[in-house]
Formats: sequence, C-alpha cells, structure tokens
Amino acid sequence: MEGKRKAILQSLAMAWEIVPAFIASPVLSQITGLNGAAATFAMGFLAGGDSGFWNAILSCILQVKELKKLEVIDKCGE
Repeated sequence: MEGKRKAILQSLAMAWEIVPAFIASPVLSQITGLNGAAATFAMGFLAGGDSGFWNAILSCILQVKELKKLEVIDKCGE
C-alpha cells in the first residue's frame, strides 16, 4: 500500500512540475534543442523527480566510481 501511495505522489509531483515547464517551454526549446512538447515533458519529469530520484542516480554514479577505483587498484596491485 505504501508503494502505491509513493507512486501516486510521485506522479502528481511530475504532473505538477510540467506546468512551469510548459510556461518556460519557448526558452527550454532553445536551450535543449528539443521541440516544445519534448522539452516540456523532459523538464517536468526531471523537476518532479524530486530528491529521491536524484539521490538514486547519485548513488548509482558513486557505485560505478567505487567499482572503477577497485578495478584500478586490482590492476595496479596496490
């Protein structure tokens, strides 16, 4: 039940963030090079993802960094 609630709240946040992205779509189109609708939805989803979304991406990047570090240590024998 908690997972459903989180999914609904996340969907609402993304939908709500599309509104300011829609208002800024002419500028977003120039910056991103995407057409108006694609830029609007992309920015809405990215902004609505909130900190949980970005923390998940950051943790994945940090894990890749650690794996690369271990790979280099393994190759160099340190």
